[in-house]
Amino acid sequence: MSDRPLRVAVDARCLNVAHLRGMGKSLYELVARTSASGAVEWHLLADRPDQPMHVPNESCDVSVFETRGHRFAAWEQYSLPAAASRLGVDVLHAPATTAPWWQPVPTVVTIHDTIPWQSDEDPHWRPGVYRDRVLPAAYHRAKAILTISDTSRRDILARWPALKPKLHVVSPGVDERYLEAEPDHQPIVIADRVISEPYLLYLGGADPRKRLMWALQAWWNASSTNAVMVVCGLEASAHAQVRNSVPRHAQDRLILAPFISEEEMPRVYMQAVAVLYPSLYEGFGMPVVEAQAVGTRVLFSDVGSLTELKGPGAVVLPVDDLQAWVRTIDLLLQSRRSSPGPDRIARAWARQYSWDAYTDRTLVVYHSVIAHRPSPRNRDHEISQGATP
Repeated sequence: MSDRPLRVAVDARCLNVAHLRGMGKSLYELVARTSASGAVEWHLLADRPDQPMHVPNESCDVSVFETRGHRFAAWEQYSLPAAASRLGVDVLHAPATTAPWWQPVPTVVTIHDTIPWQSDEDPHWRPGVYRDRVLPAAYHRAKAILTISDTSRRDILARWPALKPKLHVVSPGVDERYLEAEPDHQPIVIADRVISEPYLLYLGGADPRKRLMWALQAWWNASSTNAVMVVCGLEASAHAQVRNSVPRHAQDRLILAPFISEEEMPRVYMQAVAVLYPSLYEGFGMPVVEAQAVGTRVLFSDVGSLTELKGPGAVVLPVDDLQAWVRTIDLLLQSRRSSPGPDRIARAWARQYSWDAYTDRTLVVYHSVIAHRPSPRNRDHEISQGATP
């Protein structure tokens, strides 16, 4: 076997953004853990020169270029695979559910979940040729498919059973900062405001399936009249509408947070009385793991992949019983500990979600793809042996 590093091109648009979110965090961790060691030679390809590019270290080759026009997803469907082919890489990885149909080099696709196909109402995933024909065809052409939970695997196979032989579950990890966090008793400051305790924490943005309004109703209906609600992940453009949807008497206790750095988030989790995560469906649900890693209770329902995340710090509630959520919040507010800190058992449970394991499993898939790649045909030898040119 050659000693040269594995050469991987990746659709790195999830790194070419103002702030990293779930998919971007996963790719960042994968690149960080393999580029520094020299195990992988990374070629990060993206399309937004006007946005920052989050790169773990200088060893990565970065190419950010635009493709004129946006019809037919031209950058993704043509420019991306063409660039990978010119680079002569071993593998092209499409890590964010989308993928090119044309695959001149062995291609690995991560399908996080089947949410795009569960409803025709999502403005980002309109029914049509791209969603319903191009992407499924790309999946079937790919050499390997990754997904992030057993639930997503079942949902993918229910829709495309022929993918079974090449479908692998590779769950993301929890950052070490959550696993090592300890109480520091320093105040939490968000948007220049010191957050008074007790407070509840919501993560997930305004996507309807995340049910921000459900979380807000559970909070403002609680008996405590001093509990603050901190909302993370909401675009600034939605702040005014959300604030106006809250009863006037509770508006001064609502904190609509701007972006909070990953360095600060373990403290924000740890000092919360509880994390509210009332999502109707998730491909994974990292906040559920992160909350338990720092010892904070997390409230969610037994739906989607969240059914796999019922660790020691989980409080599982009916998906459609708001009063059960209100009563649970009341109990947690009344019984909250004066000295929050990690729960040893919950933290041990959270450690099973490891970025090192995620990286190792992904590399195994990369190498399996290369192992099954046909050797280049020696055309001169064929002709000398009498083969028809």
